[in-house]
Amino acid sequence: MSVRTTIFGLASAAIFASMAYGQTAITLNCGTSQTVLASNPGLASISPTNPIELRAEGTTELVSDVVIPCNAATGTTTGIQGNVTSYLQTTGGNLFGVTSRAGEATLAIIDPTAAHTTAYYSGVSAPNSTTISWGTPTAPVLFPSTYNFVIQISNVRVNVSNSNPTGQPPVVTEGVFAGALGIAALFQIAPLNVGVIRDGISVSGATGSSCNGATVCTGTLTALAPVTYLVCQTGSSQTQSGFSIVVSELFAGAFKSQNVSQNIPQGVLFPASANIPGAEAGSLYNGSLNGPADRVAASGLGSAVGTANSGTRIKFAFANIPNNVSLTVPLTISTQTLFLTLQSQSAAETAALSPATSGALTISGASATTTGTATAIYEVGIANLTYIKQFTLGVTVGFAANTVAVPQQAGPITITTSYSPSPNPVGTAVPTSTLPPTIPYFVNNGSPFNGATFTACQTTLLFPFITNEAGFETGIAIANTAQDNLAAPGSKNPSVASGSPGACTIFFYGSTGAEGGPQPATPTAPNFPAASKSPAAIAVGTTHADTLTDVIGGTFQGYAIAVCPFLYARGFAFIEYGLATTSGVVEGYTADIISANRLSSITGQSTVSNNFPESSGQ
Repeated sequence: MSVRTTIFGLASAAIFASMAYGQTAITLNCGTSQTVLASNPGLASISPTNPIELRAEGTTELVSDVVIPCNAATGTTTGIQGNVTSYLQTTGGNLFGVTSRAGEATLAIIDPTAAHTTAYYSGVSAPNSTTISWGTPTAPVLFPSTYNFVIQISNVRVNVSNSNPTGQPPVVTEGVFAGALGIAALFQIAPLNVGVIRDGISVSGATGSSCNGATVCTGTLTALAPVTYLVCQTGSSQTQSGFSIVVSELFAGAFKSQNVSQNIPQGVLFPASANIPGAEAGSLYNGSLNGPADRVAASGLGSAVGTANSGTRIKFAFANIPNNVSLTVPLTISTQTLFLTLQSQSAAETAALSPATSGALTISGASATTTGTATAIYEVGIANLTYIKQFTLGVTVGFAANTVAVPQQAGPITITTSYSPSPNPVGTAVPTSTLPPTIPYFVNNGSPFNGATFTACQTTLLFPFITNEAGFETGIAIANTAQDNLAAPGSKNPSVASGSPGACTIFFYGSTGAEGGPQPATPTAPNFPAASKSPAAIAVGTTHADTLTDVIGGTFQGYAIAVCPFLYARGFAFIEYGLATTSGVVEGYTADIISANRLSSITGQSTVSNNFPESSGQ
């Protein structure tokens, strides 16, 4: 059954009840295009005149005010005591319900004459209900009989997070029915469009694009290629400009400050996205909300009625941060149309946060394979509501020398961006049986981006064939070539490369007996040079050579992969048979350098000590 059918049904029932009890005719003519009674003082409308755009991620979205002009009540000298009910629904989507806090949905009876008196009434709505009611037998709404008046319904919030704004945007409608406490129907207002539901936020990697008043910043979530950092175990601490996230609102007014009126110039009409509590429709903002723009607080309902707990907050949830890596974000973000401040992270997300005093987010894990999480929340302090806005969060990545151990298969640091406050983790359902804990409150539908990945300073060498069976032997040599004379003449440090010593680990793949025999044991410690050797590391500018038999301790035929914990390792192998005889044979080859991660080719997008990852064929 539609809202309109329901309203007409209630109206008809109330009229018949009035006739049955033989009540004296009372008349209240209020604006509608389909009035129950004949006289029409003017059409009902909304304020602002265009439906407010509602964020599809929101559970406490504020809809437009409904403004109903009325003639003075007739048939009575004291006015009519009655009740008013608003009915809300959506077209093209689902409405979870009204989420105005207790007493916040406000009905005002406004005297537009010189006296300019206004009476306020607090609405009642159960959680998950789609109706709001004003007036009870003990506390009725009084419809005046001595002057024409205006009914204005304000501070109605709805949960639209179950909508699907793809294609034609869903619309929230509000119909109004008034009765004389069940004795007579007074008027009904056909549903008016009070909100249009649209996606409110777009997140992407930095592209260099910008938005202004003439540009609609649309977009979809796109993959962000991670910045790669080399983690060397020697050298100085590293602080690198890291990755960037671009956040755009998809319609003007999606990003708001807590007190919207602070961002409105005096002497202008309230913009569509600024439904200021207690402000009368069509009023000019005069900076104080006195005079024509009455303040709800003056009625005794409380100064916080209809106001938000915070400005729009944007949450950046970082995950998979390696042990001892620090992320630094700015304390403030400023553009020509937007100003945001990093909030303190010591309290719950729904708490009253305060501006942070430090922009560093430092992760310290318990072990070399531990990865960490961190959250940065920014709150909008100033927002130009007439422009589509965009900002970029730049993240700086830092780590000290000899502190970062690259977790195996840990993957890149990820960033999930969403409105805040919102449930944690992503995908958690927002309860509909209770009111949201704060205004505003959102669903958490962010998608993770890859922000930065870490790879060890290592070289991986492939020896495609080695053997010490059937009288053959293989010699293996690995050089640490990080010492050179390639710097400019006269330089104090002639080496261009930044090298470090280390022992390699050679993994053997093949058989320890006849072909097809068992695989050799996997080494648990570096074996080239072995710990028993002196020195037990390949120093910068030196080479270590050994025989296959000495390294593996038995017979073997197959291939080997050597992992060296330093850059610029180069390998050579020679296979010999009867080397000391006249019929001896020897053959040598250079080892191939392969990517340490065969899942994807490592691409150096950020330099660390002038070193770049190496890939197959170098």
